[in-house]
Amino acid sequence: RQAEQQRDILMSELNHRVKNSLAVVQALASQTLRGDISLPDARVAFGERLRALARAHDLLVQANWTGTDLASVIEATIEPHMGGQSRFGITGPYVALKPQLAVTFSLALHELCTNAAKYGALSVPGGRVDISWTVSDSAEKARFWWQWAESGGPAVKAPLRQGFGSSLIGQVLPMELFGEVSVTYPTTGVVYVLKSPVPGLDS
Repeated sequence: RQAEQQRDILMSELNHRVKNSLAVVQALASQTLRGDISLPDARVAFGERLRALARAHDLLVQANWTGTDLASVIEATIEPHMGGQSRFGITGPYVALKPQLAVTFSLALHELCTNAAKYGALSVPGGRVDISWTVSDSAEKARFWWQWAESGGPAVKAPLRQGFGSSLIGQVLPMELFGEVSVTYPTTGVVYVLKSPVPGLDS
């Protein structure tokens, strides 16, 4: 009887995760195909987003879906964009991420990488991206501060239209963290800053 109960619990949990994963895939497909995008470009974009999702799932599977940490998510997501060189600087303390947040963070980071590879620092050999984050204690609550800063690339400017990637970066990720973001476009490259309560503590 105990074995049957454990099996039922496992099947229920598996069913829940599969439904969530399929919902994410459906959203990726729907949003990728929206707007003025050609079918070949949509196929490439959708495939890359699925691979980013798969990398996040690999990390969660290794931890039995209990969650993972921010540095691991970042390293797994940027790996396809390394180009055999040290083009990224990564600094920050250990921050735990729950499964859903790990997936969202991975997808948002993938969009930042894709934009940098097309238009920003990762589009030229000498470009670089510095990713850093801190956790600070204030009188009221602990705060999380995360930054993506590009340098060494071509001059950039704000996009004329907001696509799925912009929504992930500017709306979905901060919403899940109950935070706020700012994106600036200095001549040195895109700077994206996210401020929120500490993941796992306040959200």
